[in-house]
Amino acid sequence: MTARSQEYSQLYSAVPGEALSVCPGGQSCCSVTTEEYFKSELSAFMEKHHFDRTRNIAKLNAAKKNIGIYMTQLLTLSYSHNNRTQGVVENYLNIANVQRVDKMEIPKAALLDIAQSNGVNDLRSENTMCIGEMMDLLMPLGQLQLQGLSLARLFYQAIDPAVDVLTRMPGQTLPDECIQHFLQINRCNLCLDSTFVRCCMNNCMAVASPCFSHIKAASGNWDEFSRLTSVTLDKLDQFGRYYQSSLTTIMQMMQIKLADNDVADMCGYDISSNLARNKRSTETSWRTSVLDPSFMESLFSGMDKNHCDKTATENGRCWNGATVGANNAVEDLGIVNEERISDELEFGLVSLGTFNNKYAEVEKIEISPIDNNLERYSLITEKPDFVQSGAITQTLSSLVLVPLLALLY
Repeated sequence: MTARSQEYSQLYSAVPGEALSVCPGGQSCCSVTTEEYFKSELSAFMEKHHFDRTRNIAKLNAAKKNIGIYMTQLLTLSYSHNNRTQGVVENYLNIANVQRVDKMEIPKAALLDIAQSNGVNDLRSENTMCIGEMMDLLMPLGQLQLQGLSLARLFYQAIDPAVDVLTRMPGQTLPDECIQHFLQINRCNLCLDSTFVRCCMNNCMAVASPCFSHIKAASGNWDEFSRLTSVTLDKLDQFGRYYQSSLTTIMQMMQIKLADNDVADMCGYDISSNLARNKRSTETSWRTSVLDPSFMESLFSGMDKNHCDKTATENGRCWNGATVGANNAVEDLGIVNEERISDELEFGLVSLGTFNNKYAEVEKIEISPIDNNLERYSLITEKPDFVQSGAITQTLSSLVLVPLLALLY
């Protein structure tokens, strides 16, 4: 008897030729009692590995938390001081109406945080004259940041309806005929008094495909959610690649402006100092740092293959349900599956489909790097009203431009 079979030794009768209901008769380590135990164990296996999605729920919830953290780190180039940016990002992800968000707060917060990370403290964003002078540069930077944050916001909002679907998955049922077939291909091999062999892949798929067909038939909205999530992560990867080079372009153009003494005095900037710092570069891979979406593909439409990948093999000799042999082609077994998913799960999938209509906005968001031709941006060429009116508060001793420009050297 194999080592694995010994786990069930208390159930083995080793009665030659005993009439078994599912497994092959003849010399066998199994009894009818063993088969009943295997049925119960198999049902528990199906529930744990295919319908209990606790681990997947944890991954999605972690991704919802990660998206805010990594957007903050990315916008500030992963510097340590990012409290301003973190507040702006969290507000943008959670606020009911994004139209209420001051778009200029995003680039100002990120630039001020980067400045503090480079040793410029006691910064405040009330230097309205200097900010007004730099508005034509802050606006395109803010537009690029909004593209990334818009993707992050849709991703953030998509998590809850997806988690709701997975929460409703436990308790799905399979036909009794399927349980018997799975027992035959996944457990009867344990009755052999020989070396343990895995199920043949073709035999496994011949059972799993029809037996999970009712789950696969309901996969449309989940598969669309999975696809849109991949699109979102691809575009966030693109945003990560473009953002740092675009920020460098903006800082270079700020340096040109600061070459003017009047502007430098307005911003409180001593251009002869702060040139010794090194540029901080970061690598970003959103698929690994936020979420690896590959697991989502097998949850519904790929459930049959997922099961067989865990339990079967295509290599060498394998168990075909009756004996050990080659992984030969298998004819249609004529399995009839009239089961349907639970009403609860169906409701969750319908709700997810409704959100997918909004989630599809990610496909319209285009990530464009900032280049030296700023004429294509919607610029404010006149000073804002708060500058024209003379409502200028305390001039900063040093604006964000101090450390930012230093990063270029």
